[in-house]
Amino acid sequence: MLILSRKLGESVRIGDEITIRVVELRRSRVRIGIDAPLSIRVQRQEHAILEDCVGQIDDLSIGDELLLGVASDSD
Repeated sequence: MLILSRKLGESVRIGDEITIRVVELRRSRVRIGIDAPLSIRVQRQEHAILEDCVGQIDDLSIGDELLLGVASDSD
């Protein structure tokens, strides 16, 4: 992991297409702005984790439906 220090208004570039800029500093928070192409998905980590969990639950639900179908077929 690369760790950098940036001041208000300074930025970091990732490749040719992504720029991350410090836009606001508060006591315990830093607000950042991210410029990236629309083809690159940018989201907060907690949202990504939530989506992964929901996807796993959906996968389990599909599995339950399949099991219920097998159980009803054997009756």
